[in-house]
Amino acid sequence: MFTPYQTLIGGYLLHLSTSSLLTLTGRVLGISGIVDGAILGDKSRWRWSMIGGMLLGPVVALALGSLGVDDGQEMWAGLPWARVGAAGLLVGLGSRVSTWL
Repeated sequence: MFTPYQTLIGGYLLHLSTSSLLTLTGRVLGISGIVDGAILGDKSRWRWSMIGGMLLGPVVALALGSLGVDDGQEMWAGLPWARVGAAGLLVGLGSRVSTWL
């Protein structure tokens, strides 16, 4: 279900975080680069905070319930976690490798 107010707030928060990172560090927000830097690069705290927030966000949302918003749980409920995780890793790896070429 489309909710214009929640979408507006979410879009604004996304804009605020991405533009702040670009302004303060000169870096573009991209999870592949953040994970690569956290594991192989400078290992900055902001990188690990970002990864932690991305992992904890769905846990908090699940704990709070759907809050009356269609969050697509029915669509994802039937998929095995290993398959979803493998798909995410392959997409991340592919986008990171593409920057090396």
